[in-house]
Amino acid sequence: TPPPPKRAQFPPTRLLMGLHSDEQSRERAPWWLVLFRALAAALMIVAFARPSLTPSPAAQALGGRTLLVIDDGWTAAPNWSEVRAAANAAIAQAERSGAPVFLLTTAPTVPARDPGEALTAGDAKSRIARLEPKPWRPDRADAAHRLAQTQARFDHIVWISDGLDDPGARTLAQVLAQRGPVVVRAPAHTARAVVSGAVTPRGVEARVRRAATGEPFAAIAAETADGRALGAAELRFGPTDLTAGARIQLPPEIAARAARVRIVGEQSAGAVRLLPAGSGRPFVGLIDPGGASQPLVSELYYADRALQPYASLQRGSVGELIDAHAQALILPDASPISPFDRSALERWIDAGGLLIRFAGPRLANNADDLL
Repeated sequence: TPPPPKRAQFPPTRLLMGLHSDEQSRERAPWWLVLFRALAAALMIVAFARPSLTPSPAAQALGGRTLLVIDDGWTAAPNWSEVRAAANAAIAQAERSGAPVFLLTTAPTVPARDPGEALTAGDAKSRIARLEPKPWRPDRADAAHRLAQTQARFDHIVWISDGLDDPGARTLAQVLAQRGPVVVRAPAHTARAVVSGAVTPRGVEARVRRAATGEPFAAIAAETADGRALGAAELRFGPTDLTAGARIQLPPEIAARAARVRIVGEQSAGAVRLLPAGSGRPFVGLIDPGGASQPLVSELYYADRALQPYASLQRGSVGELIDAHAQALILPDASPISPFDRSALERWIDAGGLLIRFAGPRLANNADDLL
């Protein structure tokens, strides 16, 4: 048997005694390094604050009364966030010098007497936060008339425009120039409007108008009365075109449900066009007997010519037209009805369908037949 193990103490700490390292580290950074870091942080804070011993020309101009003119009609709605940002920036400039702010809107909801009340920067910001674009166009001529009734002069005028030109804009610009130096803020892209829309046999057609500074392309969508999208199409403006059109290709039974067209992604009253009441053309199916026929002696030829201005028409077999959800079916007398089609028509009529049949020899020979 092996001898029992002996226990011996191992003093590892004694092996480390006498060892030393030339590398030393301080418990805290030296005072000059702490001072350098604090100075660098202070300089960064001061740089971000943008201090200025000499006010900029814009700040000097804002040393007195400030007039803020805002186009708040529907034409400003697509760029409303930029309008608010520009207004708040102008108010902030006036706030630095303690100048009063006067507000003039070009599309007020009620007859206004502005600008009449001098606002503090805080009150002006509150009004801008509550201001919303109106669903009508701005009346700049009325704004010019209201401003002309006062004899007030201003040290700085900021006109936040919708970027669109009209005779009222020139009148307002002339009156503003008489009241003080004017700075105009205009958006890079102006609002667009749907100027026409109609349901046609080929789908839904619409035309869009833009200003010279409007974006060169857009997408339009057809929607039902409850806001469900039916289809969309893209339109492009030529380099010098102010109007462009597009057709949303839809089957007649779907196009008949269209209630409005809109510019996709643009929130304004002008970006939506309601289709006229009754423009949802009924979808009528013409049961085609098949085979070649002479147009001028065909029963469907005259039905097609008579209904084309008022309905979306489609020719096909009984099964095809029922599956396409036709609202009414027209059956010429010359069309034979197979037993299968007869059963399908009976079920369709029992469910509320409308069948219009031409009278002729075939119908006369089956006088007791309800079909």
